[in-house]
Amino acid sequence: MARFAEKLRDLATDWTDHLVVDKTSLEGGWDFTLSFSSRAAMALDNKTGADVPDPDGKLSLADALNKELGLKFETIKTPMQVLVIDSMTQEPADN
Repeated sequence: MARFAEKLRDLATDWTDHLVVDKTSLEGGWDFTLSFSSRAAMALDNKTGADVPDPDGKLSLADALNKELGLKFETIKTPMQVLVIDSMTQEPADN
């Protein structure tokens, strides 16, 4: 699941704008299919007006993770390593 979490940001670029962190503690290999709609497709449906369930079965990423895999997708704050650059010079230093 840790590898899936790492890849999820690349697989669902319009749904994830933050790092995805695995908090499941699940280990081992998993074989599954995850089907979700793009944010643009979901927005288009919202423009048509109805609050009824989509007959085409379109799901957001969070809904698909929950309904298809039983996983919860939520935004949390968690400590992580970062690289801070305090300053830089335009001229390269002599070697």
